[in-house]
Amino acid sequence: MPAIQTLGTIIRIVARATRATVVGAVLVVRFAGRGVLAARQRGTAGEPGLARLFDLHAASCAGDALVVIGLAGAVFFTVPAGTARGQSALYLLVTVLPFALMAPALVPLLDRFRSGRRYALAATMAGRALVAYLIAEHLGGVALYPAALSMLVLSRAYGVARGPAVPRGTATAPETDLARAGARVSFFGMFVGALLVPVGLAAALFAPAWALRASTVVFVVGTVLALRLPPRADPDPSALPPYPLRRGGRLRTSRVIVSTLVSGTALRMLYGFLIVHLALAIRADQFPDQLLRWRLTQAAALGLVVGAFATGSFLAMAVGTTLRIRRPALIQATGTTVVALAALGVALRPSPLAGALLCLVTGLASGLARLSADAVLAAPAGEFRRAGALTHAETLLTLAWLSGAALGLIPVAGRWGLAAAAGLA
Repeated sequence: MPAIQTLGTIIRIVARATRATVVGAVLVVRFAGRGVLAARQRGTAGEPGLARLFDLHAASCAGDALVVIGLAGAVFFTVPAGTARGQSALYLLVTVLPFALMAPALVPLLDRFRSGRRYALAATMAGRALVAYLIAEHLGGVALYPAALSMLVLSRAYGVARGPAVPRGTATAPETDLARAGARVSFFGMFVGALLVPVGLAAALFAPAWALRASTVVFVVGTVLALRLPPRADPDPSALPPYPLRRGGRLRTSRVIVSTLVSGTALRMLYGFLIVHLALAIRADQFPDQLLRWRLTQAAALGLVVGAFATGSFLAMAVGTTLRIRRPALIQATGTTVVALAALGVALRPSPLAGALLCLVTGLASGLARLSADAVLAAPAGEFRRAGALTHAETLLTLAWLSGAALGLIPVAGRWGLAAAAGLA
């Protein structure tokens, strides 16, 4: 009898805990859903075309977040600390570098399909769904790196194809300029992507492949959303001269553009350096792990760093939704100065809280620098010239991030690495 009573008590406790978990999950989902709908309504201002573009970009960002969680678990977290540096270097060499060199060719390639931009967006989403599924099924094989490269190329192709759709989605809202419209789309996408991060982490607890399988479902939904974009998302072919006649067109350059790109590349290089250097320093137990009264595990410390970077980028997009950038050089100079001082302070007195603050400031400054570059490069007339300029700028920023990440792979003690970060800024 005592055994039966004990078993009954255990069953009741488990049932109550399960019920409380389910009720809590439902409340969280309802709260998150209301937040998503409210952010969507504020960002689109009742514009139907822009609302559908918001939904599409949210699916893209959510799928990318799940893919990053799955790949990070396979490439970085599931390997011994001694081989994490080599695995990261191999990933950067085989995937990110070829992608950065291939990205400029995407604009003229997609230019040939300018009358079917919705179908190009749908094709990129469907391709990412297929690649995510293949990565999930071959996570430990040699096909992982070529598949990751394909995912990056398709993601960049989506960004290039989406660019001209933003001004066309805001065609009936002339008070919304291009830079702020793009910031609103990016902000909403990051918001939804952040909401799905706990789902990806929960799936990755079972296996990294489950996060990738979840991203497959999200990308399939994105494919359907792309096909439901309004017809005006496709550029008017008659309004554009033939491609061979536009190949020789040159974008204007000025000191403002050059200085904006130089400042942006410096901050993006620092971003890449810090995220790789701090991640490897934490894995090697070379960074303080005492946060107030608590000692952080490696996973918690890495989560703190990545969360701080994501929060900084999120805040930059939030500011960009309302800020009209008139003096981009001042914004970038201020951000660079603050980041350099923060890096110097962390180098002198390293701590998890100070490191998180540095990552937050770096993410914020890098995001604002990117918005400043977008505002400057949006000035040239012509949506495909604008798309080309933004893509070339993104290539430059990607190469800067890659250079910083490569420098972060150099085995340097945590404090000296942070001093080097202050020098980079």
